[in-house]
Amino acid sequence: MDHAEKISFMLKFVFTGTPISIVLVILYNLFIFIQQKTFMSTGDLLFVSSGFLKWVFALYGFTVFFIIMSREETGYYPATIYKIITRLGIIKVLLILSVIFLIIVTQMFSTYTKVNENEIASSNGFIHKTQNYSWKDINNAEVYCTYSTKRSSSKVQLHYVLKFKNDKEIDLGSSRQFWKNILKVDNILTKKGTIISRGLIDYGTSLRILNDSYSYKENEDVLKKIIYVVDTPPIHIT
Repeated sequence: MDHAEKISFMLKFVFTGTPISIVLVILYNLFIFIQQKTFMSTGDLLFVSSGFLKWVFALYGFTVFFIIMSREETGYYPATIYKIITRLGIIKVLLILSVIFLIIVTQMFSTYTKVNENEIASSNGFIHKTQNYSWKDINNAEVYCTYSTKRSSSKVQLHYVLKFKNDKEIDLGSSRQFWKNILKVDNILTKKGTIISRGLIDYGTSLRILNDSYSYKENEDVLKKIIYVVDTPPIHIT
């Protein structure tokens, strides 16, 4: 591939991938909004969607991008896949993938957990019956962080996991109402005498979590109440 071909490929990459990404981000957020409006009732504290949902949208977007790009850039993709796309036609392939995508997201629309002061309701899709748990059904809770590293950057994920007596686990950390209502959940667990294992994080980690929460000042006190924070800034020796 010469310089001109590289530039042409990159332009196609950008002008094809960017619109697909924007549309899917909009659709994902619209999906979550409609899902919450449909199932979240007045008085519910937290609403937790399946973490796998993001990967469904991302995989669908990548596949659509791959198919569109392979229409012209045949030399960069496996010959077998290109033959399948050519034989069926790009429209038919996209239609089949879109139908599969819609079936999966329809199932995931009814996959959620919602928490209120009386119970925890968990649904695993429209073909399953919603399971309702009382707070007494919780064996214990754990609050901790996980770290993922991608090339030169790393990400911290805060988890607040409810562990039930039937071995079911629900992570409240992915809820959009997490920072607003997690102290209410924490207080309920404390009143019920539930054991809460709280992790320990350093000052730098707490800063990264708070910066990702989009409301540093409001959430700082919340973070310190649900997990132990070594809040002494590091000393820089010059």
